[in-house]
Amino acid sequence: MNSRALRIVIADDELPLREELRLLPWADYHASLVGEASNGQEALELCSSQQPDVLITDITMPVMDGITLVRELKVYSPQTQIILLTCHSDFHYVQDALRLGALAYILKVSLDDGELCEALDKAREAITAATLTRRSIRSEQSSRLAALLTRLLQGEPLDHTDWQAFPLEAGPYRVVQLCLLTEEAPALTVRESLEQWLVQDEHPPRGSTAWAAVSETEIYGVIHEEASPDLWLEDTLPDIVAKLRHQLQLRHPADSGFPAICAVVSEPLASPGMLTAALEVCKQWRLALFYDGADEQTVHRGSPRPLQPLSEPLARELQELLRTAGPTPDHRCACLSGEFQRRCDEARPEPSQLKQQLVMWHMDWLRQQEASAESIDSLSLTALMDAKTLVQLIRLLIQSILRADQARQRCRLEVREAMAYIREQLHEPLTLPSIAAHVGLSTHHLSRLFREETGSTVGETLTRLRMEKAAELLTQTNLKVYEVADRVGIPSYRYFTQLFRKWTGVPPTDYKRHS
Repeated sequence: MNSRALRIVIADDELPLREELRLLPWADYHASLVGEASNGQEALELCSSQQPDVLITDITMPVMDGITLVRELKVYSPQTQIILLTCHSDFHYVQDALRLGALAYILKVSLDDGELCEALDKAREAITAATLTRRSIRSEQSSRLAALLTRLLQGEPLDHTDWQAFPLEAGPYRVVQLCLLTEEAPALTVRESLEQWLVQDEHPPRGSTAWAAVSETEIYGVIHEEASPDLWLEDTLPDIVAKLRHQLQLRHPADSGFPAICAVVSEPLASPGMLTAALEVCKQWRLALFYDGADEQTVHRGSPRPLQPLSEPLARELQELLRTAGPTPDHRCACLSGEFQRRCDEARPEPSQLKQQLVMWHMDWLRQQEASAESIDSLSLTALMDAKTLVQLIRLLIQSILRADQARQRCRLEVREAMAYIREQLHEPLTLPSIAAHVGLSTHHLSRLFREETGSTVGETLTRLRMEKAAELLTQTNLKVYEVADRVGIPSYRYFTQLFRKWTGVPPTDYKRHS
């Protein structure tokens, strides 16, 4: 038995009979009465709005008789099972109704609990069988469509045989691309929910439709345009997206600050062969949603605004925005979520190029802020590079900035003084004893505190800062290599050359020549 109660609509022009049916203990039949009508036309309209599982209807009714109702309903809603109420005088109509798709009939004069229960059980069995068949068909359609779309997205040519396997009837079509703009784990949750709704739901969107997941974050639908009017695109599709967004935000409240799902809808396509062009537009949207996926619009149509390469002037402009944002982490966070984001949304640089540049600037900033090795390592570069929208990318950067600031504030005063002294005296031949004496600690005590607070030894930190400063001087000044070595507190040219090569992988002369 289905776990869900059957939804019942009754139609009869005799009020006493409707009242009798209304008073039946429907819950005992694992059913619920959702509406009643006094003629066939009312019943058809009621079925349209209520989508019942079962219609129990008289044959002889005014306005629209039961035979016409069966014929119309089986075209409009073939999944609705129909049980006839008939008198002996109407019996010659029953065979016609059964041929049209009615499931069973009950004589009004002998209507009792047993007969009705038997008819409802038969309806329940028919619904279960039809549902399994429908799911199997949709699953097969989805598999065929997924294989076809994957090949098209990879640029593979298709021959006539491939197009013959296209799972839908003749066009026109529309392509719907559902993009999950979130991390992998939530994306899997939403994709599973979406596939269940689209492929397994007992009352799917009307029309000839096939859906296929081609990746963890992209699901494509090909919709038969004649069976999916603008009402579906204007109301049903936005409603699907809104419900899935809500579901994702309930399951993953940490991600609720940004829309997680968007839909892209193509223009009508006359034939399957035009899918290639439509998918090319979908590819453009895949990148464009890095900027457009964070607004309030849930359904996008047409072609997106073009992206542009991250030019050197634009990169310098963005870097200057961050450099002049202000002295505190709060200033940098405000710039990222304000003027920096506004400028990126306006210029629309290519996402992967922007991510690479922004990650590099961020790592430099962390080092300048004396962030501990632990706080730098905790920044997931993979998460930054995998960010699906600019809003997500900036949110991750702000989280990293705040973590680094909290770690810095927790750092012991003596360790912060040691770091400042090292930077100020980088050109001197610093040693652990000289640094410890400056901050008023023993070498053992400073060494232990420094490692606990920063994750590195004093010697490792001193070498890192010297090599970073040396790389900067080699690329931004005309100093000779031995002069650079002296500026970073390593007067031995040979030792400096060996240390720099070990640190960067190339000798300082080659590093300077190719910078």
